[in-house]
Amino acid sequence: MKRKQKNKLFLKAEKGVLTAVKKLILENPILISGLSLGPVVAISQSLKAGVSLSVAFAIIIVPVLVLFAVNPIKIPKSIRVILCALLSSLFFIPAFWFAKNIFPEVSDKVGVFLPLMVVNPIITAHSGEAVRDKRPLRSLIDGLITTVGFSLVMIFVSAIREILGKGTIWDKPIGNMQRNISFLLPFMGFIIVGLLAAGARRLSMLLQNKEKGESAK
Repeated sequence: MKRKQKNKLFLKAEKGVLTAVKKLILENPILISGLSLGPVVAISQSLKAGVSLSVAFAIIIVPVLVLFAVNPIKIPKSIRVILCALLSSLFFIPAFWFAKNIFPEVSDKVGVFLPLMVVNPIITAHSGEAVRDKRPLRSLIDGLITTVGFSLVMIFVSAIREILGKGTIWDKPIGNMQRNISFLLPFMGFIIVGLLAAGARRLSMLLQNKEKGESAK
């Protein structure tokens, strides 16, 4: 009896892990659809910059999605896109304050791309789901999961480029590590994101094959 309960718990945990992987990696808007690729490549030269943009992204997307979900009025797509930009502009103010005051050393670099968050395609796409579902809690969770997925890519790429391009992490030197400044150039950011996207697609194929094999049994 205990063994059956343990197996059920294990299967439940495995299912939860697979769901998290699908949400964070296999449905990642950057890796799968290439959304917000420009800011990710341009900003990801240091871990501080990556963290700064990730938190600013959360400050904007989470409340915007919740506000769309609590709105009882049916909003046409053309109006929704404009309204999404207006709401994002409102929450851009605390996002800009955060970048300016918490990470002043990278605020000038990040600040150039923060205004683009107002018309970020990821926020616009998920706002449509929030309008259709009309479930604030689900929209809150969706905003948080989307933020984590965005942050994972942003922080990973930023850390790799800073370590290999500057020989530092969080602006602190890593021993006598040799640096290669080519990793700080935009093309290297595209290459790293491309490799991550290829890995995500490969993982997606493996999981699909596994699900097909289990259903065939």
